[in-house]
Amino acid sequence: MSVKAKTTRERLLDTAEKLFFEKGYEGVSVRDLTDRAGVNVAAVNYHFQSKKNLYKEVVRRRLSTVAQRRIAELKQVAEGKRTPDLRKVIRTYVSGFLGDILSSKEVENFLNLVSREMSQPGIATDVLIKEIVSPIHKILKDAIHRARPALSEEKISLCIISISGQVLHFLRAREIIKRMLGHGYSKEFLNEVVEHITEFSLKGIG
Repeated sequence: MSVKAKTTRERLLDTAEKLFFEKGYEGVSVRDLTDRAGVNVAAVNYHFQSKKNLYKEVVRRRLSTVAQRRIAELKQVAEGKRTPDLRKVIRTYVSGFLGDILSSKEVENFLNLVSREMSQPGIATDVLIKEIVSPIHKILKDAIHRARPALSEEKISLCIISISGQVLHFLRAREIIKRMLGHGYSKEFLNEVVEHITEFSLKGIG
């Protein structure tokens, strides 16, 4: 790949990331992308074959970085121990996602995009499953199995899905939660939520 071609490809990816995170897939046209990136319309087809593939690559590129960090954090507390401390494992998983909400508007937009992909059949759902959902599910499943060997594999998977559901609800229903509780999201509140989900989940697992 020539230097010029690589520059065009990266420019498209960087521009697409900003626009897709802000407006979602449907809210962005190929013309929007190319005008903002300062490239020819044909560049999208040349480098990605379609807008859909460009979107998938944007999600994959960002997810790979997030996934590596989250997986490394979980492995540190879950692996190498005969009986993992489930409190630490669950807290690490939950705080890894909820702790990012307040870091920047860009991260918030990305989390919104990911939660949309997880809640309905999305364009990049397969990317999401491969890059982060399956690897993390495997680590959590192994940790819970070693800590609670009497639980069936399906029960363990349901527990993990339930924990993830709580995280997603606090990500997606922020406006409702703010109104119900009478206050916004703060670092202190998110710490409280992490502890709540952790303890609630531990009681559910038994």
